[in-house]
Order: sequence, then structure tokens, then C-alpha cells
Amino acid sequence: KRSKEPEMRKAFDDMDTSGSNALSLEDLRSYMADYLGFGLAEVTRFFQQHGPGDAGGRMSFESFCQGYATLNPYQVTDRKGEVIVRKPGSLGGQQLNLDGLEDCEVYACDSTAQVFVDFCKRSLVLL
Repeated sequence: KRSKEPEMRKAFDDMDTSGSNALSLEDLRSYMADYLGFGLAEVTRFFQQHGPGDAGGRMSFESFCQGYATLNPYQVTDRKGEVIVRKPGSLGGQQLNLDGLEDCEVYACDSTAQVFVDFCKRSLVLL
């Protein structure tokens, strides 16, 4: 399933508390880590991979859209050498899918209905 622009725009605007039409690392940390329950390492890596798009060190909407699919907290796929954290309360008892992880550390610090792990190499998974 591909995300539609209105859905991505709403998420972007929710994070853009300054109304500048660009996201700082602090904007992402506040929303992704504090509100959604992502780990700080994952938020920082998202910012490094998909932004900053301007000279002020901020991420544009276009850059944000390129990485939006990776923000699904229940589906972690195709990652290498990352630390992935799901904080207490972030999964809400839903299913967690881990697929295609290589040399990663995953810490799911929340109760979950079930966890599917497939094609993971040299990865540590703590539930």
C-alpha cells in the first residue's frame, strides 16, 4: 500500500510546529520519539538519510515523503546495522513484523499480540 499525499502532509504538518514547512531534528524527535515511541537512534538515522534538504539543516516535505513508508511502527523491513526501539505504549498490543534485518538490534519494550521474524541475520531481538 502506498501512502497518499494528504496523509503524508497531515503527518508532516503535525510535526512542523513552527509552521516553516520544514522539519528540524528536534521536530522529528518530539513527534517520532516522544509521541510515536520510536528510539532516538532511529529518529536520528531517519533525519540523516532523508534530510536535511535546505541550508538551515531542515527536512523538506519532499524529503520527508521519500522516507515516510519507513515510519510504520509495526513493520520493520530491510534494515542494516540499526538500533530499533519501540518504547512502552507504542505498539498498543498490535502485531510486530521484522523482516530482512541484518546486523541490527531490536528492542520491543511493549506488549504485542505476536511477532513475526523472517530473514534476519546476525541480529539481536529482545521482546
